[in-house]
Amino acid sequence: MKRYMKYFLLICVLLMWNTKSVSADSMSIKIDNQIIKTSTVNVELNGARMQSEFPAFLLNDRTFIPIREVTEYFKAEVKWDGATNTATILKDGKEIKLTLNSTKAYVNGVETTISSDSIAKMAVYNSEGKTVVPLRLLSELLGYEVGWNSQTRVASINGSTAPVSTNGIVSIEETNGSSKAKQVKIKSTGPIDYTINHNQDHNTVTIVTKGSQINIGNQQFGTIQFNSEIIDIVEYNRADANGNGTIVIHLKKNVSVREKLSADRKELNISFTNLITNITPTKYDGKESIIVSGVKTSEYNIMKLDNPFRYVIDIKDATLYNGGSVNKNDVNTGFVKNIRASQFVPDKNYHEDDNIVRIVLDPKVGVDDAEVKIVKSGDDLILVLSSYEEIISSTILDPGDIESLGESILIPDFSKPNIIEREKKKVSNISELVVVVDAGHGGKQPGTSKGDYLEKEFNLDVALKLERKLKNLGFTVKMIRTGDNSVDNFERANIANESMADMYVSIHANSALNPDASGIEVLYYPNDTGAIKYEDQSPFAKSILDGVVRSTGAKNRGIIKRPDLIVLKNTQMSAALVECGFISNEAELDKLKSDAYQDLIAEGIANGIRNYTKSNYGI
Repeated sequence: MKRYMKYFLLICVLLMWNTKSVSADSMSIKIDNQIIKTSTVNVELNGARMQSEFPAFLLNDRTFIPIREVTEYFKAEVKWDGATNTATILKDGKEIKLTLNSTKAYVNGVETTISSDSIAKMAVYNSEGKTVVPLRLLSELLGYEVGWNSQTRVASINGSTAPVSTNGIVSIEETNGSSKAKQVKIKSTGPIDYTINHNQDHNTVTIVTKGSQINIGNQQFGTIQFNSEIIDIVEYNRADANGNGTIVIHLKKNVSVREKLSADRKELNISFTNLITNITPTKYDGKESIIVSGVKTSEYNIMKLDNPFRYVIDIKDATLYNGGSVNKNDVNTGFVKNIRASQFVPDKNYHEDDNIVRIVLDPKVGVDDAEVKIVKSGDDLILVLSSYEEIISSTILDPGDIESLGESILIPDFSKPNIIEREKKKVSNISELVVVVDAGHGGKQPGTSKGDYLEKEFNLDVALKLERKLKNLGFTVKMIRTGDNSVDNFERANIANESMADMYVSIHANSALNPDASGIEVLYYPNDTGAIKYEDQSPFAKSILDGVVRSTGAKNRGIIKRPDLIVLKNTQMSAALVECGFISNEAELDKLKSDAYQDLIAEGIANGIRNYTKSNYGI
């Protein structure tokens, strides 16, 4: 009997131990006078597991830890001022002040702003109250390295500081190009070693300065606002664990990007030129015309030449799509027979660094005089080939070498008439509605990444799930890609237009320098910008956002106007681009990798589309 009792007690002990180990994964904690159920997180300090009766925990996708446990482990002194609810951390000559529920922190007396999701909090666990902050915030303020193992779900902090570079970026400034378009000039105290990547899908330019940290201000992450037609903001990350700084330029429009390093390698100039995507005949105000698509800035020179008669138009700060040339013969529109265009090598009339696209209009036989009026329309220049009483004043230049314009590449004809009228589609069955599902990136275009996880893989996984759900709802679905292949953004829009689709949705994942950025946002083309659209795009975007936030519970980042994105601008139907979450956020990345979470995203998008069709089509 005693022997059986021993076994019984042993089983009870094992069951109790097992129950305890499972329940340790979750905890209830009181913050802001609310009881929150959350998950614990294991933390390693210099490779050793942190032992504390007050465990680290997840809140808003961040790992929060008690300040005192971590700072004292690294032999930092912590003082608490109960009158102001401020914790002061002293370590290696650095003084850090953090106040409960405040977005202001002070490092050696210098004020810095922190995210509202990362402020110090008072947390109560098992009747014990402690000041907690995100692990990453504390590590960056102390200058320590922080890591996250998604497989074991272990956060780590290394007490060794990131290497300090002898070189540093000391300024990021605006300068002007030949048409006064804003450019970005990056200055360093030493030679700049860098890599640069232009992401045309997201309209960002990322520069990593190898071995050169960003010595601007006192924040780890900073933002510079540019008041520019092309440049929105510039973000920077002072330095990563290897001492490399990162600069991300966010652009308002789809442009061509060029870089130039000074002779001493201490100045890097990033210039942005008009990306001319097409030159084609059209009609404007009933007149025969030629539309030049992709001209964001409007400085140009127009020359009316004789012997033989022709027109030359030089567009400043411009490059041709894919670096090609245009040679269109027998267009026979207005007085024009042929259109030629190419990248023009600057002559005596321009600066040697200017980027010029030269367009030549050759007349029909027998025409020895005509007039051209130039009209700016959105991101296009329209060359109106008619006589007007009021002709624009021309700058007469020596045109230089015109006959050498090349004939190497024909730019695809992507443009359509600016305004299209059609009767609202009447449907009696949901199967009559066509939805184009576009998995962003693919093939040689991986998109953003984290480690070995590529955005293009996530996009395709969600797109295929969305295809199945939409078909189950009865929609007709057209896929842009079903495998790992590259598709040009203009071609994506063309496929959607040619399929006579009613709706278009593009799937993407987001990324940011700030690793705490999280949530879902939906991008759309605003109806006041003048591209080809049949109706207001915002209701479609909002319906999708509402659906996917409801299904996932993710942070709602809102719907955002993006007139610069080709797949939103050039598609003629209701269109939206869904940024499903941040790959740069470790906790959110774990979700995005999950098949179950991907399914929730697809379900939310499908529900949003279905709700939109109920209100818009009445079915």
